[in-house]
Amino acid sequence: MELFREDGCMTDAGFRAMMDGQLDELGRLEAAEHLSYCDKCMDRYTALLTADVLEEAACAPPAGL
Repeated sequence: MELFREDGCMTDAGFRAMMDGQLDELGRLEAAEHLSYCDKCMDRYTALLTADVLEEAACAPPAGL
């Protein structure tokens, strides 16, 4: 799995692996460093995290059921 594209931004597979906890220590460090300076990837990562949270909330049963 490639963590970065040729243009230097993270791949979709890289984002998914990071979110699923599948990166090794070096991969996590490289991704974290990249996100610290790449606004484009940070925006994409934030959007992916937000989408996951919204999907989980939509699938959860209402409180009290």
